[in-house]
Amino acid sequence: MKKSDVQILLVLLGIAILVLGYIFAYKKVKDKIDSTEDECVTLRTQLAELEEKAKMKDQLIAETAEYNKMFEKELTKYPATLDQEAAVVFFKGVEEELKKYDDGATSGYLHTNIGLQKTVDFYVLGQGAPVAAAQQGVGVGPQATEESQDYVCTSVSYPISYEGTYEGFKKYLEYIATYKYFMNISSITCVRNFDQTTNKEVYAGSVTLNAYCVSGPNRTADPVNVDVPNGVGNIFTGGGTVSPSNSTGKYDADQGDSLATNHDLSIGLVKADNDTTGAGVIVAADPDKEETIVSFEGNETATLDISIYEKDSKNYVTYKIGDKQYEAEILSSDYKIFVASTARVDANDLSGVTVNITNSTSIPVYIKVKGDDTTSPRFVIGQKTGSVTVY
Repeated sequence: MKKSDVQILLVLLGIAILVLGYIFAYKKVKDKIDSTEDECVTLRTQLAELEEKAKMKDQLIAETAEYNKMFEKELTKYPATLDQEAAVVFFKGVEEELKKYDDGATSGYLHTNIGLQKTVDFYVLGQGAPVAAAQQGVGVGPQATEESQDYVCTSVSYPISYEGTYEGFKKYLEYIATYKYFMNISSITCVRNFDQTTNKEVYAGSVTLNAYCVSGPNRTADPVNVDVPNGVGNIFTGGGTVSPSNSTGKYDADQGDSLATNHDLSIGLVKADNDTTGAGVIVAADPDKEETIVSFEGNETATLDISIYEKDSKNYVTYKIGDKQYEAEILSSDYKIFVASTARVDANDLSGVTVNITNSTSIPVYIKVKGDDTTSPRFVIGQKTGSVTVY
């Protein structure tokens, strides 16, 4: 091969390398340009949407606040949990409420049998269809955890057997229909019988009562008041009834009823916007002395801290709600508290008090609660330390 041919081939090879390099480099740059252009199109769309929303900022903020308010209002129709403790208190409260319809021979309404079933998670707000039941065992849907921000809807069915008067049965249906939390009856039977001995009509049957709750962030379970009067002072020597000789304290004979007129501290519990009081919780050592009054006006559960302690060889009491408190010396051999409460007006009536009481002295403390709501008490004992008896 001639030298000139070799030179020509080298020139052609160089040109080919330059052309191929240009082609591949251009393609790579072109692909990048196309990708960037696609990204720019997406960003421009997002920018247009954001700019449109920015024009409606005040309207969107107002609408969001309104929707949140509506959502919170809807949540108040459902409790935060379906604990069995709350269920027991509810059913007991129903019977207490319907006692007024006794006819002298037949209870107004009495549960003869109640089945406490397992709860079922059936829906998660904002997530659509729940997970198959087979993946969750008894329930369906994901289980809520303390860290979860999901609102989980849960239900439970209570199979109930009952008996009572006709009026009591009607009032039971009305009670369920107007209860502060949503419930429904999916099945019901009612049979009329005539008691030849008492010449009274007796109505009996079964009810399947369905209850629902929504658990999730910032949802707090209703307090359950399970305090019951102490029976006897010594379970080994006492019997099944209370008697002065073996009672826990000197007010056991009348279950503390005398404390209504003989007490050292009074606690009044009413609806928060009550026209006569202006407050839902009023605590006073002497209602006639304004400086002894500590009150709370919000339509929610307040926290009342009562401390009984010794200072400078004397006994003192301090009661406090928030930053309001009062201290007084105790001059008696015991400390008596009378709680005058009222039934709740409706589902929006949330006024009440949780009492944390600490008694570090040797003197006993006695508390009498009267007139409280049977199904959703306004007065609830939180923490209790020392000698404290609640009637």
